[in-house]
Amino acid sequence: MTTTMKTFVAFVLTVFFIMSSAHCRTTTGGSPGYGIGGRTKTCFTPALCIYRGVHGCDSYCKTKNFDYGYCRQEHCCCVNY
Repeated sequence: MTTTMKTFVAFVLTVFFIMSSAHCRTTTGGSPGYGIGGRTKTCFTPALCIYRGVHGCDSYCKTKNFDYGYCRQEHCCCVNY
């Protein structure tokens, strides 16, 4: 009985340790850039550039909290500084 209880407690503590280390990882994506990292570009495949042109792509990107958008072939690319 004690071996099973010790194994169970060790298992629970191991799971808690793994979960806490997985949730506590820091990311650099939300840190302020101050122009050091340059700009980030994300391209989407909706047909905005085909049907609505550059203006449609730009307004789509601004609703997604990007700085601006431009068309590259049929893709709409959004840019953040």
